[in-house]
Amino acid sequence: MSSQSKTAEELKGHAEDAVDTVSNMAKDAAGTAKAKVAAKSEAAKDGLASEMHDTAAALRRAADEVRDGSPQGSTFSMLANGLADMADSVQGQNVSDIASVASNFARKNPVAFLGGAALLGFAVSRFAKASEAPQHGGHSASGTAMQSPRGSAHSTAYNPNIPTMETDNG
Repeated sequence: MSSQSKTAEELKGHAEDAVDTVSNMAKDAAGTAKAKVAAKSEAAKDGLASEMHDTAAALRRAADEVRDGSPQGSTFSMLANGLADMADSVQGQNVSDIASVASNFARKNPVAFLGGAALLGFAVSRFAKASEAPQHGGHSASGTAMQSPRGSAHSTAYNPNIPTMETDNG
């Protein structure tokens, strides 16, 4: 065997070793990335389930605050129970199963899926609005009375989005 063919064989062997090393490093990096994505997905799933439980608790509080037997109270209770059940099922499944179930439900029941999403959005916005800190006595944070556009003090804060009743006296 000539020295050139021997050198070529050595180079070929080193190249194959380098390819194997790079391939193994790429597999390790992909495995690490996959594990990190899975961990973040699980954390997000657990956070979602926690938020769903919190929303269900808020719905139950709202149901308790409205008149007994009212349609709103019944609706809030029903939503709270359904949301709590859904949160429990989310916690018990892996992320890919959840995505598959949601996708299948949306595909089979598009009206129910969209209606549920709209109802959930409505309920969340109502609770967000209800949980805002009320302003007491028409005073701003500095302790001064809020003034209406006409200059008289009100017992509630002026809201420019609420139309005022204007009378034409002349």
